[in-house]
Amino acid sequence: MNKLGTTTVEIKSGYGLKADAEVKMLTAIEVVKEKFRGKIDIISTFCGAHAIPNGKTEEEQTLDVINNQIPAVKTAILCGDINPKFIDVFCERKFFERKSSV
Repeated sequence: MNKLGTTTVEIKSGYGLKADAEVKMLTAIEVVKEKFRGKIDIISTFCGAHAIPNGKTEEEQTLDVINNQIPAVKTAILCGDINPKFIDVFCERKFFERKSSV
């Protein structure tokens, strides 16, 4: 990407679906950011509301993101372990709909 002229990349978490996995992914992004510092700007985004695990409802996963994932990400930020610039939500029918009961 760098050889083709890309100057900035956004990397999102969102595939862990649980607080510890999301923080682990965001931590891995920090390692990549450091490795490529000065070569390419890497922006990290927390996307805990990316998918709904089997056996959970949208409401249950939304509450998990709000009550568990965001506080875990905040703690890791305050500890200096991660530095996501944005929080994103994957909005699509049957996933995280714009109009939600939560």
